[in-house]
Amino acid sequence: MTFNEQYAMTVIVNSQNTLPTQLLWSAPYALNSQRAGGISVSSVPVNGDIFPMQLDAEGKIDASMLPSVSGGLQSINNVDPDGLGNIDLIGSGGITISSGPGNEVTISSINTGGIGGSGTFGTTPIWTGTSLQGNSLLTDNGTTLAYSGANINTDSAIQINGITELSPGRSTSSIYVGPGAGVAEVAGSISNTFVGSGAGVRATGSYNTFVGLSAGNQSSGDFNTFVGLTVGNGNTAGNYNTFYGGYAGETNASGSNNTAIGYSADVGSGALGNATAIGNQAVVSASNAVRIGNSSVTSIGGYANWSNLSDGRFKKNIQSNVPGLAFIRLLTPVTYNMDVRGLNRHIGLKTSDADKAGIVNKESIVYSGFVAQDVETAAESIGYDFDGVGKPQSDKDHYTLAYASFVPSLVKSVQS
Repeated sequence: MTFNEQYAMTVIVNSQNTLPTQLLWSAPYALNSQRAGGISVSSVPVNGDIFPMQLDAEGKIDASMLPSVSGGLQSINNVDPDGLGNIDLIGSGGITISSGPGNEVTISSINTGGIGGSGTFGTTPIWTGTSLQGNSLLTDNGTTLAYSGANINTDSAIQINGITELSPGRSTSSIYVGPGAGVAEVAGSISNTFVGSGAGVRATGSYNTFVGLSAGNQSSGDFNTFVGLTVGNGNTAGNYNTFYGGYAGETNASGSNNTAIGYSADVGSGALGNATAIGNQAVVSASNAVRIGNSSVTSIGGYANWSNLSDGRFKKNIQSNVPGLAFIRLLTPVTYNMDVRGLNRHIGLKTSDADKAGIVNKESIVYSGFVAQDVETAAESIGYDFDGVGKPQSDKDHYTLAYASFVPSLVKSVQS
């Protein structure tokens, strides 16, 4: 045992496989314990004069033999049975690594080991202006997180607890937030924003915004906005669609310029265009059509009459050939109840227990009106191209009647 020029106490073990079991540590000097392939501990300040130290069988410093220092160093472990060169610093409170003004602190890992961190409360590390603080794991996929101003900059993905939570995208101006979001986006796509687990997971289009679990997960279209749980996840090649609400727009595949707003609001088939459905479980079954509410709705209204465009400057081929009594005499007014459940099955609308009360109420109402197929037959029998009958546009669609369209024939009948 010798003292060197720097007044450090040195223990050298050249031929033994284990360290001595008793050492003396004299502060403020440095203790250097060296062996082939072993450890080097230096410049460790300890309060007091001389303290006995105990090393256990694994070469760790026995923390019980150290002086009580709040937040101080308890042990340094360089036991290396697997040859990986691991070093553990263990503190009773916290451990601070710092340098003087103008100096630099570097923490690095050789080869592919990387640098990681973990904590106890799972909170996200934040930059305070002078240091990065927090308790959760923050990992960059192999590249350095660089602080610049108020930002942490990286060209790679950011992982939290081993799951990719934020990535810059493989295409121009795209960003993904959530596990699996946009993982299959291809080069050449532009300006996509995918937020949520699996959002846009197989999407390949451009200028899309998908927010929600699995939203737009296979879309190859452009300029689509899908917001909500699995919204638009049936869309493959449709463009310019806007779907808001859980499960909205799920049937759409190649249709474009469609709008569905509300829980399960949807289009009746996968290739419609310019179709709009608004409301809980509202379904529009034809292109260039608008549906408000579902089959349980009993009233739609407001505080003013519905106004149609009626400007002579924008009407062509005007003729006074509306049939009066000839058409009205063929109509058969009836009373009826709606078969709401049958209608829902026809259009493919799934109902829940919460819908039952509304359905029962709707089916109990006695309505007055006409049957669309009867009106169609009456008009065709006199060669009248009557616009008041809406014919089905698909196998999921149904007949409709526009009762306001009967007014011109009624006026002509009175005039007669």
